[in-house]
Amino acid sequence: MEILITFLFSLVVIGLLAWVVSRSPRSRYRPNRKEVVKLLQAVIDGSARQSQWDLFIGYPLYHDPELEQIRLRCVALTQGDPDTEPMASGLGSYLFDRAGREQIEQVLKQLNQLIADEPYRRDF
Repeated sequence: MEILITFLFSLVVIGLLAWVVSRSPRSRYRPNRKEVVKLLQAVIDGSARQSQWDLFIGYPLYHDPELEQIRLRCVALTQGDPDTEPMASGLGSYLFDRAGREQIEQVLKQLNQLIADEPYRRDF
């Protein structure tokens, strides 16, 4: 009898937990281009946190293919690839050394150009 009560109680608790999880809002990471500009500028200025950078390079950005290419370039700069060496760590609050920050500036220029070339629409 005790086993049946324990089983039913566990079933109810697991069912309630599944229901709560299914109703909770889903977390997602979908930065827009201007937010990425702010992040890249913060990396250059030395005010970005390592966790912000890791979040940016760690999650694919399926909602914006051009921004995904920018992210992949940042991943290649951070971790290295056959064409480039990984960026070295910076001193103090800087995530990367001076040469790394200059490479990030180039990526920032590409992103700013992408934003400038972006078509816009106005609803009347």
